[in-house]
Amino acid sequence: MLPSPKLSSSTFQTLPSNGARMVEQPLSKGASTSSSSATKAVGEKMNPYDLQPTHGQTMSNRQFNKFKAEVKANGITEPIKYVENNGTNHVVDGHHRLKAAKVLELKSVPTEKVKLPYGSYKTEQDLIYQH
Repeated sequence: MLPSPKLSSSTFQTLPSNGARMVEQPLSKGASTSSSSATKAVGEKMNPYDLQPTHGQTMSNRQFNKFKAEVKANGITEPIKYVENNGTNHVVDGHHRLKAAKVLELKSVPTEKVKLPYGSYKTEQDLIYQH
């Protein structure tokens, strides 16, 4: 059996009221720990309801339920990436993690603020939710 990894002050676990586990990644050097929405960085947490999806679910319900079970068992280990535009935090990577967090009633999720262009998001128009 392998020994458990040591948790430092920059790596910790948060247990929401429903028992689902969320694991935060270590803060990178120089990352801000401020709670200001304008200065979010890797390793910071946000309420899932402060994040706006830019598209809907793209996996089957069966796949999503399996993914949700993994999140419940292992937590969210990769930050949800978002772009702030006109006071709204638009998700550009992590839509399924965000949906799972909401369904599991997690109080906070790891986030990372990024800038456009990011992936297929090139302009502010790409942040508008398309049904």
